[in-house]
Amino acid sequence: MSAFLPELFPTNTRYTGSGIAYNMASIIGAALTPFVATWLASNYGAASVGLYLAPELFSFQMRNPKSFKRLKKNEAKNVAM
Repeated sequence: MSAFLPELFPTNTRYTGSGIAYNMASIIGAALTPFVATWLASNYGAASVGLYLAPELFSFQMRNPKSFKRLKKNEAKNVAM
C-alpha cells in the first residue's frame, strides 16, 4: 500500500494526497464495520455478521487482480520537482 498509493498523486501533493486517502478509507471502513457487525449480531445472530462480510471479501478478491493490471507504470517517469 505504501508504494502503490503515492503514485496516484502528482509529486508536489504526493504524501498529502496519499495520507488523506489512506486515513479517510481507514475511518470509513474500519470505524463503521464494528458498529454494523454488533447491530447485526444482536438482532440477527452471529451468522449474519459472516454473511455481511463475505460479499465484501469475495468482491475484493475478484476485483484485485484486474485493477492492478490497469495501473500505469511510473518507474520510467522523471518525478523530480
